[in-house]
Parts: sequence; structure tokens; C-alpha cells
Amino acid sequence: MESVLPNWIKDIETILSLFGLVITISVLFKVEGIRKNFLRRARMPDIHKSLSSTSSKYNESLNDWPSLYKDAHFELITAQTLLRVAVSMTKRSDSPEIHSAHKSIKSAIKKFKSTTSYDEAWRLYVDMQSAMTAMNQLKRNMKWE
Repeated sequence: MESVLPNWIKDIETILSLFGLVITISVLFKVEGIRKNFLRRARMPDIHKSLSSTSSKYNESLNDWPSLYKDAHFELITAQTLLRVAVSMTKRSDSPEIHSAHKSIKSAIKKFKSTTSYDEAWRLYVDMQSAMTAMNQLKRNMKWE
């Protein structure tokens, strides 16, 4: 059966169909970016608050070092989990401090013992504080996005 439409109209239909596909794909990527941004806006303040609480408890366990090293180890695991969630929501270029703190705490957990020196434990606390400062700045920046 022969078409009533000329070939040039069919060609235009094909081109417009491909153009529509490109627009659809770009809209999907934009929607995914908006979803991630919304998730970060909604969750980052809660993560910051939880990390602040964990950091305070970790600091308290440093006051009676090394007898409270098990408490400190528990708080490190909690901090590492919170930082892993924060890392998944941020780009490395936006917050290298968060990525760095996550990496150092993650590696420290594996070798954390009662013989860990106070200085090493304190360095991890400083890393947590650095990540919290970066999160605080991200929270402030999100107000202007």
C-alpha cells in the first residue's frame, strides 16, 4: 500500500521523533539531578546533626582514654556510616573534607584497638570536625541554590 504523504514529510517525522527522544533523555537526566539535589537538601541537616552528636560522644570517650576505647570504636563506626551517606550525596569537588574524613575513619576502624594512641584517636576526631564544618558550609550554600 502506498502512502499518501510525500517522502520529505516522512523524513521530517523521523527527524522530529529523534529530536523528541533526545529531549526526553535530557529531561530524565535533569529530573534525576533535581531528585538528588532535593534529597541532599532534605537529608544533609539531619546527617550533620547526627554526626555532631556522634562526635560529641566520641570526644567524651577520648576524655577517659584508653579505658573507653570500645565506646569510641562504636562512635567511629556510627560516624563512618553517616559519612558514607554524606559521601553518596556529594561530589568530591564540592566537599573533599567529607570524602577524606570518610576514608580515614574507614581505614582507622579496621586497626582500631585499645593500644591505639591518644594522638591517633584525636586525629580522627579532628577529621570528624572537618567533615562537620564542610557539611555546615554545604547547608549554608544550599540555602542559596
